Amino acid sequence: MPYLKVVSPKAALYLDFDRAITIGRHISNSVPVPDREVSRRHAQIFPREGRFHVADLGSRNGVFVNGEKKKEGALRAGDEIALGMTLIFYDPPEETDLKDLLSARGAQIWKKIPREKQFLPFEITTCSRVELDELLGKWLGHGSAPLPMSQSPTSRFLGFVLASDQWATRGQLYTGTLEFLRERIGGDRLAITRADPKKKDLQVLALLKGADSKDFDIAKDVLRVAVEGERAVFCPDCKADFRFERIGKQGKGVVGSFLAVPIFSKDTYYGFLYADQPPGGARYDFKCLVQAYLLGSLFSRCVHWLQLGRARQRE
Repeated sequence: MPYLKVVSPKAALYLDFDRAITIGRHISNSVPVPDREVSRRHAQIFPREGRFHVADLGSRNGVFVNGEKKKEGALRAGDEIALGMTLIFYDPPEETDLKDLLSARGAQIWKKIPREKQFLPFEITTCSRVELDELLGKWLGHGSAPLPMSQSPTSRFLGFVLASDQWATRGQLYTGTLEFLRERIGGDRLAITRADPKKKDLQVLALLKGADSKDFDIAKDVLRVAVEGERAVFCPDCKADFRFERIGKQGKGVVGSFLAVPIFSKDTYYGFLYADQPPGGARYDFKCLVQAYLLGSLFSRCVHWLQLGRARQRE
């Protein structure tokens, strides 16, 4: 599995990856870099025919590989990729001094970057809908024979929705969804949210723990990923993640770990399921993310059934 070392004006990171990733200033990228010279969605690194390639996504300042401007190109171990004032080293050999890999352009950028003493590990924790579907497929196909339908989480949830002789109310659906989610992944606070068509406002439809929706303040950085990017995002440890350290600090509503998973109604973005854990509590991971995504898919179908039932009642 290849890895990257990223040196930007405000962070020095290293990460392993085995799939296509995007790099840019916007926090919804697989690898967000805090660099004003980097475009919101600047570049992509992706596999093709057994090798990883880098491609410019229409950036303002271009992508340079070993000092040469590229629209797209295959990568070799030790290649230097320059985006704005950020340097990215692709799969550099162990124990190699990064200065030995610098091009003339890279050397000029290197001199201007205030560098951290050590590289911090970074985990890619955002997923597109396509990536979520791939993760779901792997999760459902993992292990031995699947659970009998009578024992599966899916059947128990659908049983809740369909058990009564009349159509379930929205309130029952909301509460049942959140209670089921907490049963599966745990959480201190859980909520179902809905975004307006322009993605400017967010409405809290339901939440657990008896809190008032006015007190339910989800960090703006989380919303930029979950709403603007229509992506899932989770953070195992907010205090250790430069993207979300602000919501991991002590104070009202302090969060230790969280996840936000998009809900789609067919191809239309509906909103997202949100759950968080207090500092010192359990940490969310990809398995939690996949289970929440599956539940969000079931939730959107149940909303459709409710709408269909009301339409039939009016006929």
